[in-house]
Amino acid sequence: MSSGRATSQEDLLTGFAAVAPLFAAPAELKAQSEFDLDAIMPTILAPLYETINAAMGDCLSRYDLRDRLHEIKVPTLVYVGRYDWINPVSSSEEIVANIPGAKLIVYEKSGHFAALEEKTKFRRDFRDFVKGLGVEGIQV
Repeated sequence: MSSGRATSQEDLLTGFAAVAPLFAAPAELKAQSEFDLDAIMPTILAPLYETINAAMGDCLSRYDLRDRLHEIKVPTLVYVGRYDWINPVSSSEEIVANIPGAKLIVYEKSGHFAALEEKTKFRRDFRDFVKGLGVEGIQV
């Protein structure tokens, strides 16, 4: 994976093991996490190396819809981990600033996988967001 593209599933897992700490909250917060990144990543990534190559290398470099965010007319919840350098808080703030009525929640003990690292808080926040929509028939 030294080229930035995985050549096999094994290559992806080996390469990801080297960068996995970058996706999580800092080591001093790891004990508070509800998610063991090291244990679950092989399951999450299997067998996706071709898809990940396409998404990370080919699509994301050309996929920018920031100028269309104002067109979103549905209730929007944006969440981010404080230590997520891949999608940093500043990017989430930009998204929320450009979607009318969007709500931002920053998870203070998380990296890129906030919904997993702070699963209990995320579930509560998500339920509260959906309940706050006031739509009859939605059960959370």
